[in-house]
Amino acid sequence: MQEGLIVDNLGDGVATLRCEVQDWMLRPGKLVSGPAQFIFADTATYTAVFTRLGITPMAVTTNTNINFLSPCNAPVVIARAELIKLGRRTALAQVDIRGEGHDHLASHAMVSFALPVEVAA
Repeated sequence: MQEGLIVDNLGDGVATLRCEVQDWMLRPGKLVSGPAQFIFADTATYTAVFTRLGITPMAVTTNTNINFLSPCNAPVVIARAELIKLGRRTALAQVDIRGEGHDHLASHAMVSFALPVEVAA
């Protein structure tokens, strides 16, 4: 798992991660960068897949679409992934990313993963 990310909550097809923002994640103005938010979305999705399939090392990202909705400038970021579909060959999740204690979303992502044939069969 990505260094600094902590699994905060797990459920059936759901994973919530939290991360204390580090300097390398920041852009000018102390805003959490898009690439850092991608890491949060991708790792949260990977963890949500684990809740259904167990550890699945060869599950890989096939597509990610992130909409950046508002600046993310909190010291702690929360990413909540929820599986929308878990098929034989692919998984699809939506991920909400926000600063801890903030009601508004910083970003919303749709992430798809290809699942290994051994798991999919």
